[in-house]
Amino acid sequence: VNGATFLSNASLGMYPRLVWERQFEERAHGRGRWTAFAIAAARSWSGYRRIAVRMVIDGVELTRETPFVFVGNGEYQIEGFGFGKRPSVDADRLSVFVAPGGSRFDLLTLPVRALAMRLPADGSFESYASCEVTIDIDGPEVSLALDGEIMLAPPPFRFTVRRHALRLLAAARA
Repeated sequence: VNGATFLSNASLGMYPRLVWERQFEERAHGRGRWTAFAIAAARSWSGYRRIAVRMVIDGVELTRETPFVFVGNGEYQIEGFGFGKRPSVDADRLSVFVAPGGSRFDLLTLPVRALAMRLPADGSFESYASCEVTIDIDGPEVSLALDGEIMLAPPPFRFTVRRHALRLLAAARA
């Protein structure tokens, strides 16, 4: 995204705030990871708000108000017990998820509905797959989480796939 590399996922909206709140609780108050996460989740949920985003996905312009935008490397399975798994990370596709029509309560139930294979068909959850995605949001700088690390960056954000950018070395079989 805009020259920065992420391996797994990037997100805007609620998730960067949750990560920032969790890190603050861990560092400033010395809380354990799960306690800090619970406090951060409660604060993020109580401060629930939508962000207005303009996206271009496969040349199609979309405008949405959503609590989050998630961009993942590869095509994610979004329902059932394989929720969040990817058959491949080298498929040269990005997954994009938004929740434009849902309420604060809908956001809480989204993971349960995904596991039960009951994601809503009412427009409160949308998924896309593309090789290139551009996301614009108002503001001089916006919090963006890249693989769980928070950074401030100026929009618009142009997400692309870098083919064969990561080389892995594996030990030879004995």
